Amino acid sequence: MSRNAAGVYTLPPSNPVVPFTTITSSWANTTMTDLGTEITNSLDRGGRGSMTAQLKIVDGTSNTPGIGFSEDTNNGFYRDGNDIWHPSAGGVPLGAFTPTGVKTYLDPGTLIAPSFSFIGDADTGMYSSGLGEMTFISNGAPMAKISPAGVSVANGTLDATSFLAKALTTTTAAEFVASNSGATSTVRLVKYGSTDPTLPNYGMIRNLTGEMVIAQSTAAADMRFWVGATDATAERMRITQAGNILMGAITNPGLARLLVGNSAGFVSEFVIPTTTGAAAINFANGNKQKVTLTGTWEPTFTFPAVGTYQVHIVSGANTITWPAIGASWQWVGSSTTPALNTGTYGGVLTLYNNGSFTMASYASIGA
Repeated sequence: MSRNAAGVYTLPPSNPVVPFTTITSSWANTTMTDLGTEITNSLDRGGRGSMTAQLKIVDGTSNTPGIGFSEDTNNGFYRDGNDIWHPSAGGVPLGAFTPTGVKTYLDPGTLIAPSFSFIGDADTGMYSSGLGEMTFISNGAPMAKISPAGVSVANGTLDATSFLAKALTTTTAAEFVASNSGATSTVRLVKYGSTDPTLPNYGMIRNLTGEMVIAQSTAAADMRFWVGATDATAERMRITQAGNILMGAITNPGLARLLVGNSAGFVSEFVIPTTTGAAAINFANGNKQKVTLTGTWEPTFTFPAVGTYQVHIVSGANTITWPAIGASWQWVGSSTTPALNTGTYGGVLTLYNNGSFTMASYASIGA
């Protein structure tokens, strides 16, 4: 006979023998041969021979693992669920092995004996310096700490050409260096006033007498701000060399959502650079707009809501064909269309629209 699936051995059919019965060779030889075979199939404690099939062990626990040691019974490996097993030491789980990967539970370590270290350099690495904290050390000295409060460095230096800054201390100015994402990569941030010819002097931040300054010193170039879900693909704000601020969907630099300058008496929110002939003004683009005339103009107006609107008219005594006076257009205090005089700085057309008609007035700026 042999062992069953549970490993239980059963003697051959000629057993058991009857007391006071003569021992026969047919019984003795068959039984001894069967016992010898099963002893051979048993695992030798001396390590002679090896398993010919899978070695199955009891699950165990962290304190009494299925695979343990005779002189240290709470160290070894145990199973606590389907497809999950753990190493343990002193009855404490040290990690987990699962189909999705391996988790390792580390000793917190110390400043001079970090949890992560290197052969031949045991006091350099990383350890847990507190709840929620990781500290990186070099030669037993803390260099940087990551905590819920952020990232801090011991001497204020983040010296890496691949990222942001060096010399971030309270006694020296911040410097920004080039990105090293490629030999031909675009410079992201550079130090203001850098003397390094490989670092163009633009896209910079500096502290000037207590003020934060974003500088753009490259000739004939604007400062642009881009946004977008993928690689910031849409320009939404621009500061020009002339000091104008453009905001919105900037498809034409001449069209600005906001224009700030030193024009006397007027700040425009939308600019039409040159308008000749029939041209529509849509106040949805801003309730203050500016028109530079180079010829005759036959304006039409679109009002997004009830309210007051203004148009700054600039350049020369050019002919303007106004809307006809009637139920939808009136001039304040006049039954006739006033004469155009742009004056030294132009004129301002003020319009009030209530949704059905428009009241207009015009004043020149300067003599």
